Amino acid sequence: MNRTGKYPDTIYRVGTKAVIKNEEGKVLCVHDTGEEDMWSLPGGGLDHGDDVPGGLKRELGEELDYHGEVALEYNNSCVYYSHAIGAFVLYLVFDVELLDQYSPHAGIDAKEVAYLSPEDLAGYNDRQAEIIKKYGFGEAIDFPILRP
Repeated sequence: MNRTGKYPDTIYRVGTKAVIKNEEGKVLCVHDTGEEDMWSLPGGGLDHGDDVPGGLKRELGEELDYHGEVALEYNNSCVYYSHAIGAFVLYLVFDVELLDQYSPHAGIDAKEVAYLSPEDLAGYNDRQAEIIKKYGFGEAIDFPILRP
């Protein structure tokens, strides 16, 4: 066991995140259904038996109500410690193109979805907003793996 959580240091929650941009360069974001007021990139944890593309497509269905075809290109990955789940999280981040017609609307796991600019995220300084800014807009944010 490690001293930061209930799982050993070698346990990661593996998830995917999708960077989906419109013609204006804004990034499609999901307003979380939880109690916190935060935006995140669409995606989430892989379930047992998921492969990476399949897990990401499932998450796009749950959050964006998008069930069409996608084109994926690996963007990057990030690791951080999540106090909420008591474990490290490894996100595989992909640049995603939605190949079928889609008009932004929330799926069952989102309050709302919207294309946002960096200015729209100015008041958000949480981990998920940092991930959007870094991987969606290329901002030079160097967040630590562990945060007090």
